[in-house]
Amino acid sequence: MGSAAHGGASGLSGSRHRSKKLIPRLADIRLTGDVPRVRSNFVNGIKKLPVEVTLT
Repeated sequence: MGSAAHGGASGLSGSRHRSKKLIPRLADIRLTGDVPRVRSNFVNGIKKLPVEVTLT
């Protein structure tokens, strides 16, 4: 219980830590293609988000 494999808090904490270190290094994020949506009656999500990331 509470493991990252089961979506526990320990996995979320590690993810936040990595994000805090990565975001300051991002110089640019550009969309490189079409963004297909999930076809569903109750979910309006994105299937793919093709991007090109440039680091500083």
